[in-house]
Amino acid sequence: MDEAIETLGRGVLASSYASVAALVYGGLEPVLELKGFVMAASRARLAGMGEEFLQEVLRRSPALYEELRSPMLCVAAKNLVREALWVVGEEGLEHFVESLTPGHVAAWLLAKVSVGRALMPWRTQGLLRTAREVLNVLEQGIDRYVSSAIEELEMLRGSRVPGDPEEHRGRGH
Repeated sequence: MDEAIETLGRGVLASSYASVAALVYGGLEPVLELKGFVMAASRARLAGMGEEFLQEVLRRSPALYEELRSPMLCVAAKNLVREALWVVGEEGLEHFVESLTPGHVAAWLLAKVSVGRALMPWRTQGLLRTAREVLNVLEQGIDRYVSSAIEELEMLRGSRVPGDPEEHRGRGH
């Protein structure tokens, strides 16, 4: 069961939505409500675990959230940069990031986990604090997040093969 819970933690960190939802809500509850995700991300279903596993995850969720909180802040920062890159492009990214405020990040966090008013998070007391923390993580690792996002975008566009040096860029760069 411990291994499945560790695997679930890695699954949460692999999901931008799950990480941001947990940060916005201040706990893993919104993620744990997605039982299909929990069972798939943990691989518990493959191990024949069911309701007992879900109850144990729920029991351990406060500690698991605390363990994952710092890495989830990094996931949020990386995804904010990725999405900004897709919108403003490489040329506008530096200005975009420099102009971010906690309010901008909070709005992005809410938009990331909302589907209109109907599914707007109801518990947002810590939202600005979380936004400030995401912004702090982003500022501390901006070069790493930007280069990672650019490399990913280039791979998606087919202009770079993963792990290849700069000189293997394709046309248009």
